Amino acid sequence: MQLKRRFVALVVTGCLVGAAQLRAQAEPEGSIDVDILVSYYDQDGDRSPVTGGVGTEKLEVVSPVVLLAWRIDESLSLTADIGLDQISSASIGNIQTELSSASIPASDTRTFGNIRLKRKWGSHSFGLTLGGAREYDYESISYGLDWGTEFNQANTAVSVGLRRFDDAVDLIGIDGEGTQGGGLPPTSGQGDRTTTDLNLSLSQTLGRRTVGSVELFLSQQEGVLSTPYHEVILASGDPGTEGEHVAERLPDSRDRQALGLRLNHSWNDGIVQRTAYRYYIDDWGISSHTLEFELHFRLPVEREMWLFPILRYHTQTEADYYGGPGFFSGLEDYYTADGDLGENATSKLGLGWSVNTRPGEDFLGTFDRFEMRASAYDRDDGLTGFTTSFGFGWTF
Repeated sequence: MQLKRRFVALVVTGCLVGAAQLRAQAEPEGSIDVDILVSYYDQDGDRSPVTGGVGTEKLEVVSPVVLLAWRIDESLSLTADIGLDQISSASIGNIQTELSSASIPASDTRTFGNIRLKRKWGSHSFGLTLGGAREYDYESISYGLDWGTEFNQANTAVSVGLRRFDDAVDLIGIDGEGTQGGGLPPTSGQGDRTTTDLNLSLSQTLGRRTVGSVELFLSQQEGVLSTPYHEVILASGDPGTEGEHVAERLPDSRDRQALGLRLNHSWNDGIVQRTAYRYYIDDWGISSHTLEFELHFRLPVEREMWLFPILRYHTQTEADYYGGPGFFSGLEDYYTADGDLGENATSKLGLGWSVNTRPGEDFLGTFDRFEMRASAYDRDDGLTGFTTSFGFGWTF
């Protein structure tokens, strides 16, 4: 299922993958890092796009991931991750259908994996990425290239990343088969979707304790960008009655851009501040601002332990094609009731705890490193969510 709820597992996984890649460069030649991440996400609300912007958005996702990082030699490293998202969703079971529950499952499993090879030549680095994902209504393969260089005595770093996703999407309609409603032709078979992402980054050491970076993100999508089983409830023309249910319709292209700023500052050996800001805009009419803040405190114990609050605030305008039940007549070219494309503001508050060990030490008699995070989300349209994750790993 192509609901937007998978983003939490992807974000947390991406952070741990990045950490594994950095360790692969720093560890001794021939060393292998093994990390396991398990995350849980729960949300609830009453604006499900599956039922036209009304009804339950109850959702649970359990996502275990295994990450491997191998420093083959001082210039070559290999990292890989494989995992799954076990998804239980009340809203997906509300697709108007007389088919068996096995045809439109209330639970689903998404499997995914990626492998990355990175080579260094002096101050330059070059990387290759290959990945894939599968869910009951779509399949995806991805491939990418990365290049980076350091100069100014390694105080300045520039990187470029290009990644392409090729997706095959099953065209399931609002009846669980192919009906779009409103006299529209039925959908059948599969549709294609492509996404091309370009990331540009400049990182600069600003002082003995301060590092800043600027990141530019450009993305182009083409193909099936609507979700055929997302409903829109049209205006009925008769007060007190509900209008016809039709499938959402969105353009077959989307251009997205984002600018990100990061600043990490170590106030002393026991306090580290991480701050990030991101501005986003696309040609569907959405613009957004996101501010993130973490303040890491080293605990006064012999072992290296850190405690850090997590703060995030996000606000966005609505897409040109968004409206609630009864907003559209059905004569428009495009329309959707997906709250993720509506105007909203989201706050996140959480807490994290991490443990690192020195060579020859371990934590709880087993782990070389350990981290836990828990966060609560609140969106001003009534959507609430909670996520918790823990990761642990070893170096061999």
